[in-house]
Amino acid sequence: MFGVPAVIIREALSERRGMEPTSETTIFRWLLQGLHPLTGASTGYDRDQMDPVRADLQGLRWLKKVLPFHLLTTSTGLSSLLAFMSTGQGCSTSDFLRRMEAEPDKMHFPDLQACVARFEMEETKSESLGPNSYKYCNQTIYGTANAWYSVHRTIRVGQNQWRELSIEEKFTPIYLALLGPLANQDPASSDAPRPEWHAVLSWIVNSGLNGFGSGLAPLQLANNLVLAGVAALPLIETVAQWIYLNKGYGAFRGLQVLGFELPPNASPAAVRAAFLCFYTWLDHLLTAEDKSLLRYIHKSSFAKRLRRLNRSSPGSIV
Repeated sequence: MFGVPAVIIREALSERRGMEPTSETTIFRWLLQGLHPLTGASTGYDRDQMDPVRADLQGLRWLKKVLPFHLLTTSTGLSSLLAFMSTGQGCSTSDFLRRMEAEPDKMHFPDLQACVARFEMEETKSESLGPNSYKYCNQTIYGTANAWYSVHRTIRVGQNQWRELSIEEKFTPIYLALLGPLANQDPASSDAPRPEWHAVLSWIVNSGLNGFGSGLAPLQLANNLVLAGVAALPLIETVAQWIYLNKGYGAFRGLQVLGFELPPNASPAAVRAAFLCFYTWLDHLLTAEDKSLLRYIHKSSFAKRLRRLNRSSPGSIV
């Protein structure tokens, strides 16, 4: 039942141990890297969409470089994180991020004006390069294209009438707050209580911020804050409930791919039982070293990537 995830985990561990794939396992290494499983050619997939190790994603590595985690609890830290995420920053925008890394304040914007000015400058510079332009935003950061992760977005202003939002209009709603006692403290050393994972999800979904009202973006925001030490790890039951409430996403389908008989109207108890079974299997079979190398993967994210890996392989791997 769990043969496919075992192969994926083995390949993720082998890669992080610096082991070269064999002729038999190359297909899985290429899948893990977002490449074509038969040729190794680029498929346009962001590697982060395939890798189950959430704490070691390329996008998270870039986030640490341009927005060090101790800055997330400052007065504009969370809004800077949302500016990072709402423009789809990651592997595809690495040229832009390298320049931001070289800046004194990196991508920690002191105020709205600084954020807007930077993206206006990048837009002008990229357009001036013509065919050599670079990406400073990525609409497909979560797989399906979403214009809210671009710098500009058109909105309806009347019947058959549309208007393009300015960069300032895009970023103005981002400047919000959530942190409570953790504000202005270094999460690596502070013992202040952390916001709960589900509280972060509820907060961002209810904020009215375009691009974060549903889908994977609010989940990724909550995960990023957990990995940064700003939010608390979710309970198993909490994650299972999220999967139940979001059956249209890959985590639920991933459980089905694993062999759990979960119909579309599966009850919360059924989803929880399936997820707990998968969680317990991982917890029991992974060694302490495995868990350290994998940074103990986020189980719902693993299920989502299992579905994507299955869909991307020739024919099917299950």
